Amino acid sequence: MQMSFSKTEYEGRDNFEDFSSKQASFTPTIYQLTEEEEKQLTEKLNQASKNRKVIVIWGGFNRPERTGNEMNRNCGYCSLVAKNNTRIVDSHTAAVVFTYRKVNFATMPSKSLRRPDQLYIWLSGESPSSLQQRSMNFTFETDRQFNATMTLRRDSDIFYTYGNAFFSHQAVNKLFAKEYDGKFENMLRVKTNHTIAIISNCMFSPAARIRIKIITEMSEYGLRIDKFGSCFNNTLERASHLEILKTYKFYLAFENSYHCKDYITEKFFKIGLQNGVVPVVWGPKRDDYNRVAPPNSFIHVDDFSSLQELVSYLDFLDNNDEEYLKYFGWYLLPGEDMPNYGRQTAYCQICRIVNGINIDERFKPDFNSMNPKIPLFTNGTARRTITEHMENVIYGREDIECLESDPDVFKNEKYKPLKYGSSQLYEVNNYTNGLHKTINQLENAR
Repeated sequence: MQMSFSKTEYEGRDNFEDFSSKQASFTPTIYQLTEEEEKQLTEKLNQASKNRKVIVIWGGFNRPERTGNEMNRNCGYCSLVAKNNTRIVDSHTAAVVFTYRKVNFATMPSKSLRRPDQLYIWLSGESPSSLQQRSMNFTFETDRQFNATMTLRRDSDIFYTYGNAFFSHQAVNKLFAKEYDGKFENMLRVKTNHTIAIISNCMFSPAARIRIKIITEMSEYGLRIDKFGSCFNNTLERASHLEILKTYKFYLAFENSYHCKDYITEKFFKIGLQNGVVPVVWGPKRDDYNRVAPPNSFIHVDDFSSLQELVSYLDFLDNNDEEYLKYFGWYLLPGEDMPNYGRQTAYCQICRIVNGINIDERFKPDFNSMNPKIPLFTNGTARRTITEHMENVIYGREDIECLESDPDVFKNEKYKPLKYGSSQLYEVNNYTNGLHKTINQLENAR
């Protein structure tokens, strides 16, 4: 299928037919439980049902207490308490989760209330870039230590995620059957619009401002786009998301942080994939998406030499149903083929941990099946300690492009290697000739 564009203008590429083949997911080899380990898991879950644990969210959300039955058998039947801080002294309370906003001397519980057998878990669903914008520091460590972190990073002690490939696969297949009778031609029939963006944070961070600039430039290159959200003075009710989104072919799932490890939010999973629209992504690196996304389910801005080329590719797909539908082939795969299938995360993972079930460790990037840091099964809660300073865990392990969202990071001695400032990375005019020019300039500046 030939494109109508010149070779000179598109650097020798006279068709885009092979481009979608580059969009495959990376699925690492995950250690599979043996028959004996599967038996141990069943026994542990049976034991958990007889001695139900409590997880307290300190200063938590304004919602009723959730019962153990809501955290199902696969997790360990824990109760999740979000409104009653007094439950911290309950003998059944095995873990206390502190959202980063609640971590300070004034609001944390007295040290006298802490039991040695309780896990204290530090939670953030924000990127390190956003935490720096909020002036997050870790001075509390002089008086309060945590046992574990719960963040969006895959190497976090507990993995906190806004969605995953398996649940997206389940949700979108229900949608596909209900709305389109399981037929792609029916889905195409309602997709009468090209691209949609829904953005309400356009000033908080440098990356949030840049994504608006990217969208503006794509519009100047002829992208047919409808813009919603407070950034465009055009709000869209959440209740109407599906009815609106299903009429579009592409959704700009641009994050508010740049190259922050694994910072992939509901924009990708819930708004994009689960509403049957192809996400065009920007913010995290391609490899981060490859490790969590269904195969061939998204388009990454960084894959293109310029924004103009990206717009041309979207137009190509809009005019070629066969090529466009390649981004929906994952609908037809079994759910077990989705990345990280079987991994329990967030509060379910905590519930498993306090019941001596540590099998989700095998999904971590550094898991060593021959010599695991934590045994897959333990009698009670395995001992966990954050041995590094929290500042190093959250900031020191991060990509430099993410940290440079805030130049204050350079005031710390250990970040001296970061020798170029945020103005270089986030100079929006650099995007005129494409995103890669900016990155190449930074690489040469090192």
